[in-house]
Amino acid sequence: MEENDLQTELLQQCLTLAGLYVLGPVVTIAEAIEVCTFTPPALIIMGAKILSEAIGFSTIIEFLRCVHRTPIIVTSTVDEVGLLKKFWAIQPAAFLPKPYNIGVLLQIVKQSFPKPALDEKLYSGSAGPEQENSEIYVRDKHLLIRVPFEGILCVEAAQKYCLLRLTNGKKYSVHIPLARLLNRLKPAGFVRVHRSWLVRLRSIEYLDLSAGVIHLSDALEVPLGRFYRDDVIERLNLLD
Repeated sequence: MEENDLQTELLQQCLTLAGLYVLGPVVTIAEAIEVCTFTPPALIIMGAKILSEAIGFSTIIEFLRCVHRTPIIVTSTVDEVGLLKKFWAIQPAAFLPKPYNIGVLLQIVKQSFPKPALDEKLYSGSAGPEQENSEIYVRDKHLLIRVPFEGILCVEAAQKYCLLRLTNGKKYSVHIPLARLLNRLKPAGFVRVHRSWLVRLRSIEYLDLSAGVIHLSDALEVPLGRFYRDDVIERLNLLD
């Protein structure tokens, strides 16, 4: 939960490089409640300013009820420290001052879990039985349509939904966070290339590193985020 786009990119990059799956990001308490209700997280990282700008104390209470017993790490700059005194009820597991690096972040993340089992679950990379499948089903009105993983070209995050773009030109909207969808698609060769985009590696025709653009097999252009570029290149069978 972070309102600053640059900090959001940095935080996601650090957690992704550590092998963690990110739900979100969100920029309001209301969005956090919706995401946490749909997919309960193992850990919450939130900015102090977001908490301070929540509309009404009742909203904060609803949020705390929704994330009951979930460890919360609060990030804050020096000039925001005073905000924490107003919201003692959150009882954060840790305080993370900005700026921070990946080493400090991961150390605090590991220390914030109440039991080692949660830490092992988060870092194990275990995806659950659903990832052993090679297909998903999407809802289209009254139909449940089978979509093989190899038929998905890329995925675009669109507000509270994800838009699946298929190789046959069809598109389907699914109500699931992008990070959770990546969890399911990653074994099929999908990689996050931008804050709002997932791409199947075999669909890539070429990367224009100077322009920050990925060209896919159907002439579709997808942005390549600077924080994701190195990870994407590492996933390629590159002969330099």
